[in-house]
Parts: sequence; C-alpha cells; structure tokens
Amino acid sequence: MKPNGSGLPTNHERETGVLGFALHAPEARRYNAPIAWGWEMVMKKLEIKNWDGFSGKISEIEKDASENSNAIRLFRGVTDHQHNLVPKIGRPGARKNPADGTQLSHCKDEERKMLELFKRTALPYLPYQPRNDLEWLAVAQHHGAPTRLIDWTESPLVAAYFAMEKAGTEGQPAIYVLSGTAEAPEKLVDEKPDVFSWTETYCYRPPHISPRIQVQRSVFTIHHCPSSEFNPDNLEKWVFPKGPTCFEIKRILDRVGFNRASLYPDLQGLAEHVGWCYKWGRF
Repeated sequence: MKPNGSGLPTNHERETGVLGFALHAPEARRYNAPIAWGWEMVMKKLEIKNWDGFSGKISEIEKDASENSNAIRLFRGVTDHQHNLVPKIGRPGARKNPADGTQLSHCKDEERKMLELFKRTALPYLPYQPRNDLEWLAVAQHHGAPTRLIDWTESPLVAAYFAMEKAGTEGQPAIYVLSGTAEAPEKLVDEKPDVFSWTETYCYRPPHISPRIQVQRSVFTIHHCPSSEFNPDNLEKWVFPKGPTCFEIKRILDRVGFNRASLYPDLQGLAEHVGWCYKWGRF
C-alpha cells in the first residue's frame, strides 16, 4: 500500500520517476476524455538529443527484434509531445451542435452514418473497392476523415518524418513506441466485421489497398471506446528537442528518401515536396 492509501504511484513518484527507471507522468490532458484505466498510467519517457541518439535507438530495437520475434514495435510520430493518443472521431470538437456550436460527445450511430456516406461517395476516387468496413475505415483514416483508428507505422523513420513535419517550430516533437498490442483475431476480421461492436482495442494490419498505406508501412489500432485516451502500460515516448535539431533530422530523412513526395505518392505530395525544396534550396 502506498502512502497515499492506494496501490497507485504517489504524485512524487509520478513527477520524479522514482520507480526505478526513467519514468514520468503523462502531460496534462489536452483532450478532456475519460481514461479507461481509471488513473494516469506512468509512461517511460526517453529524451532523444540528436540524429545519433535516434539511430542508436533504432539499432537497439533491431537487435531486440532479431533476438525476439515478439519484440516487434509500432511507431507514431507527433509534432508536439503533448498530443495524446485519442482517435480523431472521439476528440472534443469532432461533433458540434449546429444550433449553437457547442461540443457534442461521440455518437456511435452518427459515426456509422458518416462511414456510410463515405462509402457511397468515395468510389469514383478509388482504384480498388474495399471489401469490408475495416478496409473502408483504413482508407477514410488515411485521407483525413475522423475515425476510431489511430495511425501507426512499422518504420521508425516514417514516424520520425511525421514528428519532424513542422521541424519543432510548434512544439516539442515525439515518437510514441508501442509493443505487445494484440492483433485483431481472424474471426473478427472476416468479410463483414462489425467494428463498432468490438469490446477490445486491437492492432490491424490492412491490405495495401492504397499507395499511402503501402509506402507508409501503415498499421492501425482500432479503439472500442474512441473517446478514451489510449495509454497502455506497453507504451513509451521518445521526445526530441525543439529547434535546429529537428530540422537537421528532417534534412537527413529527406536525404535517405523519407519526405512528402515518397510518403504521399501522388502529384499533391510531389508538389508540396518540391515547394519545400525551393524554400530551403535543396536542389
């Protein structure tokens, strides 16, 4: 029993990480969402100072993976380390009252209607018709629609590109690293899975039905309660410094082929990339 009368970490333990290794309390909630675990999980946080430190962590992960096939990790880059892991459809502001603009909570029935609207109207733009709601959600997510999915990638370099997208000018970038989340059972991923009735959060590896999904090595977590923050105990955060270090990492990523053109393989992605090259004289 802790001095605070519970089995939970004390405030001092949360803030100082005295539990034995580099821990800290997650930052103040940016999204006012319920926490499924009932208290704020203590998350391992690592400070990455430069490209050498980042590449060193990648080497460690590769060694772990070669020694243990179950040590596979997923990565998610965010431009500000205070961004919490809440699916877009469950965040405050995702729904509003048209009468007065006040926020409305997540509604599963409205979510279903939105997906049906996307399915009816997206076909002219797709070279391939998704087979079920899981695939439809993956396509919708990758093109900006609010869904109960959160994007991850198998590549730490892809995650780093998205973390450095604003080059540390609007917050301190970070990469979330996730391990051990169960993949959706085959019996759930059938021809017509009722994603909206799932009672657990699962990992889903979609077929390469979109060029973006393929080049970004996309994986998703599908959240049974999309208004709750995803904060499991197998999650850690790599935090990068603001400023010049981020731009240096972004330039290195571009040099090794991770940029807007390669990760958004269409004319818009190419146009945005050549605009960035013009801006910074990278010819």
